[in-house]
Amino acid sequence: MAEIYRKEKENFEREKSLYKYEYDFCCDVLGSGHCKKAHVKEMGQDLWEENLKDTIDAGTKLGKMSIK
Repeated sequence: MAEIYRKEKENFEREKSLYKYEYDFCCDVLGSGHCKKAHVKEMGQDLWEENLKDTIDAGTKLGKMSIK
């Protein structure tokens, strides 16, 4: 039984690490448009809206916010 708990903990930590990576990546994409009006326009509104949604979703998985 201890082996199962150990594996479960490892999987949880691995999953948390992946969520953190996803969140950081999404934040980097959003940050790439900061103060770069031409870049933002060139990439298109859909990209930024989708990335913002992905960032919020990733942050929620990390417990950075809760949706009520």
